[in-house]
Amino acid sequence: YQSGLHVPLAIVAPGLIRGGSRQSQPVSLVDVLPTLLDLLAVPTPPDLDGVSLLPGLEGVVSGADALPPGAPVFSEYGEEEIATIWQERWKLVHNPDEVKPICLPGASAELYPISRVELYDLDLDPGESTNLADRQPEVVGDLLEQLLEWRRTLGGTAAKQELDDELREELEALGYVV
Repeated sequence: YQSGLHVPLAIVAPGLIRGGSRQSQPVSLVDVLPTLLDLLAVPTPPDLDGVSLLPGLEGVVSGADALPPGAPVFSEYGEEEIATIWQERWKLVHNPDEVKPICLPGASAELYPISRVELYDLDLDPGESTNLADRQPEVVGDLLEQLLEWRRTLGGTAAKQELDDELREELEALGYVV
């Protein structure tokens, strides 16, 4: 999962963010739009999910992180109910419907099976090969509670968009649509 979730984010804002600065704290994609609106001094709609990362990014000079240390990062997988929380050393994957997604075009649904609940210690197991959910029930309970609360606070899901044939073919060629 880490290869699809742990991706770089680059923001260039001369005069606001010192060039070459790096943040160690993971952030969520949902925070990018509020951050860009903040950079452009555009008011953020009150019903917009996410928070601006700008206060922490401005604090890069003093070493502050964009989010408080230990703040969880959440993600969702496509149209499925699969969701993830990553907090410090732990990552929990929640697949309540035990969906078997097809992660690669043409691949079997059994290629990357996802259990109902998976827990990984990223410090000891960065390759996410050992599911610790059964051995760490307290951690699972805490992370699952946070994940479910996050899902309750979302403003809803976006409407499914229909793709024209040309765009669908382009996205399929890139591996984004199966």
